[in-house]
Amino acid sequence: MAVEGAVTVARGDEVVTSSKKARALLLASVLCALALVLGAAASARWIGAQVALASFTTDLADRSPAQRANIETAAARIDGRVVLPGETFSFNQAVGRRCLERGYEKAPGYAAGGVADTTGGGICQLSSTVYNAALLAGLRIVERVPHARGVRSVGLGRDAAVVYDRQDLRFTNPFAFAVRLCARATADRLVVEVVAPRSTHETVARHAEVEVRVETTRGPSGICARTWRCIGGRDELVSTDTYPALP
Repeated sequence: MAVEGAVTVARGDEVVTSSKKARALLLASVLCALALVLGAAASARWIGAQVALASFTTDLADRSPAQRANIETAAARIDGRVVLPGETFSFNQAVGRRCLERGYEKAPGYAAGGVADTTGGGICQLSSTVYNAALLAGLRIVERVPHARGVRSVGLGRDAAVVYDRQDLRFTNPFAFAVRLCARATADRLVVEVVAPRSTHETVARHAEVEVRVETTRGPSGICARTWRCIGGRDELVSTDTYPALP
């Protein structure tokens, strides 16, 4: 009996019939097996010894319970993220839209130059902590927006404001190896690390020389903060930001 969509091939006295459906199922099985193998290989790279390219810590002691909950929810979505060579990491994409349905709470946060209760309030401390870890790890900053005024968690020129669909923190992995982000909130500390497999140890010595400094000057328009990064003795101007003068 003929099979709809089948292909019949004669090989001497042997007749082989193979349906398109059977071939599709076979291909799906092969691709699934390949994905499992590649996934296992990728996971194996992180099971062994790892080395921290950079780490940055901020204080959570003054945060409200709702702000802390938002930071912990967002940190859980970043923790373990792998950024492949040449790949660009997006904070907003990783953390997702800040809404009640995704587990975020209303809490004080910066909005329109002031402080107001917003859903997901407080997670700019996480984005700022991630930003500093990325700076110290030597990752290439693609997008970063300062707050309209200074924040408590980090110094001037070291903050990173995020608003879903409007302001993002993005950076690219410039290395020939993958890096992984680790984010955790324990006790009164928020810690973000950028780690790499120990097999890339030959690059670690160079990253130990990464330094970030901020030069501030007071002018008629406020305080100007110029952030510099020095990698291997070479200075790079990262940003120039202006904040309102403090009273």
